[in-house]
Amino acid sequence: MILNLALILSIQMKKVDADAEKVLKFNFSYMDNYFKIFNLDISYKIDLKQLESQYHKLQSKNHPDKQNISEIEFSILLNNAYKNLNNDFLRACHILALNDIDILHDQTAVKVKQETLIEILEIQEQISEQDNIKIIQELQNKITENFNQNLEKSMSLYQDNKINESSQFLIKAKYLKKSLEDLKIKKSQIRNAT
Repeated sequence: MILNLALILSIQMKKVDADAEKVLKFNFSYMDNYFKIFNLDISYKIDLKQLESQYHKLQSKNHPDKQNISEIEFSILLNNAYKNLNNDFLRACHILALNDIDILHDQTAVKVKQETLIEILEIQEQISEQDNIKIIQELQNKITENFNQNLEKSMSLYQDNKINESSQFLIKAKYLKKSLEDLKIKKSQIRNAT
């Protein structure tokens, strides 16, 4: 019993420390609806203050120090749900996952259109060739704008019940997000080299 509790707490701490995308690793076949946990309608646009308020209410009712193991598991689920709904990109991924469309996991994700792959490869090439901080910052601003546009377009198409089209824009946003992470690393490497 103590070993199981230690294992669950260890898993919980790892999940709390993991970045948002790693937290989202779950089985899509019986996924929890994070919106239901917080009594929210399934929507890309949510009231983040209401989400936070609900999170704190549920968290205080189900604090692991006061509860048994099944309630600790609920606490882990609650933390994951909050992290995912509090992030625009992960919230959009969750909405599509509720419609059986995987965006995050390359092995099971929807196929990427060829033109999207070519565009992302060109962006990655631009990133790898750059060593000028000013140009990298301009590229970062451009990619950030492109990321936000794709995210918004994806959710707009979802609202119009065009789920397959929505998934393509969200996949593109996923790869643009990765490019932004690569740019951040590149900027750090250049700064450290000087």
